[in-house]
Amino acid sequence: KLCFTLNLMLDKLENEIVTSSTDPLTHLCNRRFFEKKLDNFQLSYEYKSQIFSILILDIDFFKSVNDRFGHICGDDVLRCFAEKMRTCCRRDDIVARLGGEEFAILLPMPAPGAAILAERVRATIENTKMLPDGSVVTCSIGVAQYAPGEKMEEFLDRADQALYRAKREGRNRVCISEKDIPKKLE
Repeated sequence: KLCFTLNLMLDKLENEIVTSSTDPLTHLCNRRFFEKKLDNFQLSYEYKSQIFSILILDIDFFKSVNDRFGHICGDDVLRCFAEKMRTCCRRDDIVARLGGEEFAILLPMPAPGAAILAERVRATIENTKMLPDGSVVTCSIGVAQYAPGEKMEEFLDRADQALYRAKREGRNRVCISEKDIPKKLE
């Protein structure tokens, strides 16, 4: 009887841990869990020199999806978007919903490799018919690589700035933080 009670308590605790770290709509990591993982990546960089990058993704014109098709369809798009992102990533990549239609992926790789993955995600999303009328949604993606000694806010801001540049340049594209563009590509 004691074993049974302990197993029930362990099951409940495990469920609480999963629930507290998972976005209920998309079943991706939530923002809180993502921020913990971001801190872990930074520590790994400081102690093991493990390079890492981030992708910040935003669904283009998502408000119009909700306006045209309703919020239930909008939720379906968010779930489909999350699943398509996850299929493009490796098991060690941290895929999260930050809120609304904004997502992030933490990758243990330099910016050029992260940009290749970002393009794969972008193309996968663009080629998936997610809307009831058969049309597609697109996304814009900003990429940044963590720099030694950089504050997390600066790192995230560089990724955000790359995302904003992707939106300014016409959306449905990947932009790398200007600091991370190799000199020979400029």
